Amino acid sequence: MSNLQSAKDALRAELEHAREGLAYYQSRVEALQQTLSSLNSLEGKGGQDAAPARGRRRKEAAANGAARPAKAGRAKKSQSDLPATGKEFWAGLVTSEPQSSREILNAAVKALGITPAGDDLKKLAQRQANALHMLVKAGAISDSGTGRDRRYLKQ
Repeated sequence: MSNLQSAKDALRAELEHAREGLAYYQSRVEALQQTLSSLNSLEGKGGQDAAPARGRRRKEAAANGAARPAKAGRAKKSQSDLPATGKEFWAGLVTSEPQSSREILNAAVKALGITPAGDDLKKLAQRQANALHMLVKAGAISDSGTGRDRRYLKQ
């Protein structure tokens, strides 16, 4: 009798596990579909690949006698309202007290006297990550910790 009960319990547990897995994969399918539809709306082509569209544009331009279109990878740089920030700027923000990259980024925003939008803040964070890496590599500043626990300080 106990063997039968343990077999039922094992089957119930397996069934519950399978239901949880099904719910997980259902949520993944929905998330992937949403991401795909977002990409399709950004592309504006209803799901077509970019490569065939580029080839089709070239053929259409050649048929119309137009000059060869610019390469897709060479988009014009967007004009940013961010001022230039070199290694010296970032080195000046690092103090002798250990600081996280977020604290340094906040100090940079304050030093620049700007209120950056989402894309500008992202661009500033990318500049900061590169500059801090190069400063550590050059030995101008030091770091300790890893990942989000990393702290930067002047030597």
